[in-house]
Amino acid sequence: MISDVTRFQILMEEIAILKTKIQPHDTGHIHTTISTLEDRVEELKEQMETKLGHDKLKVDQWKASRIADAYAGRD
Repeated sequence: MISDVTRFQILMEEIAILKTKIQPHDTGHIHTTISTLEDRVEELKEQMETKLGHDKLKVDQWKASRIADAYAGRD
C-alpha cells in the first residue's frame, strides 16, 4: 500500500497531465475526471493535515506542485 503523501503526489501529477489534454471541444470527460481527482486530493489533504500537522503538509504540497509544474512545462 502506498502512503498518503505518495498518493497525493501521484494525483497532483495526473491532474497536471490531464490539464494538458483539454481541448476546446469534446473533452468534458477530462474536466469531470480532473474535478473528481481534485476532490480526492482535498480529502487526502484533510487526512494528512490531521495525521502530520500543517507544517509538513505545506512542504509536501510544495514538492507535489513542483512536480505538477514540471509536467505542465512551467518549471
